[in-house]
Amino acid sequence: MTSRYWVILGLCALGSSARAAEVSGTFSALIDARQRGVARLSNVSTANPYGTLVADTVNDDPLYGLATLQVDKLTTVLDESRVVLMGWGRLQMAPKPSGDDPAGLMRAGYDIDKSSADLQLGYLELRKGDLHMRVGRQHLLEGVDRMLMIDGIDVGYHTSIGVGLSAFYGWVVKREMKDISGEWAAGGRISYRLGLNGEVGVSYSQRQNEGEVDFAEVGIDGFYNFGKARVIGLAVVGPVEKALAEARLAVSVPVQKNLLVTLDGLRIRPDLLIPRTSIFSVFSEGNHDELGGDVSYDPSAFYNVGVEGHMIRRAGGDLQDDLTYSANTGWRGSVRASTFREASHRNQIGIEARRMSEKDNGYWRGRVFTVLQVLEPLRITADAYGYLYDEKVNAENKAIVGQLSGIFDIAKSFRVAATVSAGSTPYAKQQVEGWLRLAYGYETDLAREYVP
Repeated sequence: MTSRYWVILGLCALGSSARAAEVSGTFSALIDARQRGVARLSNVSTANPYGTLVADTVNDDPLYGLATLQVDKLTTVLDESRVVLMGWGRLQMAPKPSGDDPAGLMRAGYDIDKSSADLQLGYLELRKGDLHMRVGRQHLLEGVDRMLMIDGIDVGYHTSIGVGLSAFYGWVVKREMKDISGEWAAGGRISYRLGLNGEVGVSYSQRQNEGEVDFAEVGIDGFYNFGKARVIGLAVVGPVEKALAEARLAVSVPVQKNLLVTLDGLRIRPDLLIPRTSIFSVFSEGNHDELGGDVSYDPSAFYNVGVEGHMIRRAGGDLQDDLTYSANTGWRGSVRASTFREASHRNQIGIEARRMSEKDNGYWRGRVFTVLQVLEPLRITADAYGYLYDEKVNAENKAIVGQLSGIFDIAKSFRVAATVSAGSTPYAKQQVEGWLRLAYGYETDLAREYVP
């Protein structure tokens, strides 16, 4: 456990000791039982020291726990003050596999014996007027910034004239508190409110690894409401490569009261979205372009329908004789419909059909799903997918996957959920998984009111 971890908890404890007021939280436990396919060594002997590689299955029965804690109104001096903690743990209950490979040397990178824990969130948040600050382990998502988790500080200020300023700096957090030494992230954003109808902002962010810039981008984002229509857009440029990494634009227009039409387009250059130190950045394709739209029609509160379609172009498809790449073009489209038993949408049945047509990646997909409020405390959901591939994958051209879940509210703050999923895919002839989840939530008010 790193010293930085204790610093985060110390900051949160310092804030919470000032004035404990409103405390709320949840605790969930999840059992996930399944069998996984593995490869192991067998028949290891002096005459055959390398053994024989055979396929096998092992039990994988981890017990997960997720806990959240939030303490609000730490002090009356500030407009907002809170501490947020969220952590999880995993306890592997399956017995260690027996045989000639007890250490799991041939498990394709999956450590089935591993038990672990991690702190997902742990920050102190303060706000006074138009100034806010968040310190600790947190998720960042501002402007065109990617979802990033850091151990650091995020500060923002919004002026009365519509100008907003924000900046962040901190260590980049990896899965299970494993971070690369010297990897930092920093950035900021300047925004301007366009009255009550919109906002536009410019941002810059970068990540450093061992003193070198590993990833950097300059972005502009904004939205604006033209009457009932809304325009949303963003553009991201790699300042080192001086090239467009990503651009998105969408226009939504309510043609009628129950008819919404959305037109959108995007361009992505995948290699500019990958850190330079990643080996995958040199294997990336060229530009990925899409252009199309979506139409949603809700003639009543009891059913709705929708249609979506996009043209797709990927630069960098087949390798030609002159060592250049040809473009791969295609399209995707879908139709969907849902019906509801009541206007509150507590009970729903829906169907969807999708077609993806590309030279090397085409398929048909059908989906049927339902949500049923059988009793006041009991809700059942079911989802089934069927795939038919244009090209065979592992000698198979179809897949069927289904899932059935039940959620039962035992009490106001206590819920149990059970899920079973099964299917047959090109990667597993038979696959069955089960989940059992128990969730408990609580809320208490520890504040005291003093009346002179």
